[in-house]
Amino acid sequence: MYLICDYKGMIAEVCENPAWIKRQSNGVDVLCPESEATALYSNDTDSYYPAGRAAVSGTPYHLAEVDSVPAGAGKGWKYENGQFSKAAFIPTVEESVAAFAKLSLASIEEEDTKLKVSGLYEDWQPGSYAVGDIYNTHAGGSLGAEWEQTWEVFQAYDNETYPDIAPGNAAWYTFNRPLHGKSVETARPFVPVQGSHDLYRAGEYMVYTDGKTYRCKQDTNFSPEDYPQAWEVAS
Repeated sequence: MYLICDYKGMIAEVCENPAWIKRQSNGVDVLCPESEATALYSNDTDSYYPAGRAAVSGTPYHLAEVDSVPAGAGKGWKYENGQFSKAAFIPTVEESVAAFAKLSLASIEEEDTKLKVSGLYEDWQPGSYAVGDIYNTHAGGSLGAEWEQTWEVFQAYDNETYPDIAPGNAAWYTFNRPLHGKSVETARPFVPVQGSHDLYRAGEYMVYTDGKTYRCKQDTNFSPEDYPQAWEVAS
């Protein structure tokens, strides 16, 4: 097993099949000794890491062969003098962005704004959830277009206790409600109303099963088919 590390010993990748390569004048990459290499190549992920003279600012990547890797160790860890350590003091860029996103999302109160940035919310996974938690589900498999949604928990639950609370099951709606957009851009597929907690309110938008986007004219728990007076096709 090998570690691909930068000049600080920070692990970029743990892999089984690395190779030193150089690029020939005809543009073809070939295997070569480390002393001639311009890059480290990982067959595991099809990734390239600058090496030797091709590295920027004299910071080439290098290989370290190890017998084993501690559980959880990998990118973001450090390997130095035969020891693994978690670089906990300064998080990676990805970790920092994720933390910043969570802090920012927690301050958003407007439902329409939550939908505009809903790509920052995580996808639902079985777990324990508190009131106010938000996550996404997606259409596909046995789940129809109406599952391409962003949901908010309005009643806390734990899947260890209630394993049936999952997308596609009736129990889902007892604990989760879909967020409703207030513009054509944030309109989401229509979800049948379950109760007062997920009524469509005047000024909200949705995409109905006929493919048209509708604006709600008055609070309703009915679809455009069941109560057309409450809806108008958005221009």
